[in-house]
Amino acid sequence: MKHAIKQKILEQARRDGVQVTALREQVLDIVLQQSGVIKAYNVLS
Repeated sequence: MKHAIKQKILEQARRDGVQVTALREQVLDIVLQQSGVIKAYNVLS
């Protein structure tokens, strides 16, 4: 299911002309792995 969400987000970004870099995709993966609220510190660690 999270794979489908990721694909929808990436497709929307492409439609909007937003560049999804490898780093942005890594952050998206981290956010999607978490349940609930995630703090920036958790992404950086």
